[in-house]
Amino acid sequence: MAWKIRKELKKYLLNIKFNVRKQGDWYEVIIEHPSRTIEDAKNATDLRDMLYGKMYDFEVENGVSLSITI
Repeated sequence: MAWKIRKELKKYLLNIKFNVRKQGDWYEVIIEHPSRTIEDAKNATDLRDMLYGKMYDFEVENGVSLSITI
């Protein structure tokens, strides 16, 4: 399932490093997005919120839960 999640995330995370780990019955998505300024931090939270929205249907269809960490 982790590979399927990675494949779906690659559609939205262009040129951004990330990893997917299984944590019991849910999956953790770890995104490498350095935040040096307040604007960087805002962009990171916007990215996280966008991914939660885009991946919601994927979670429902596949019966998985995702946690996104930046």
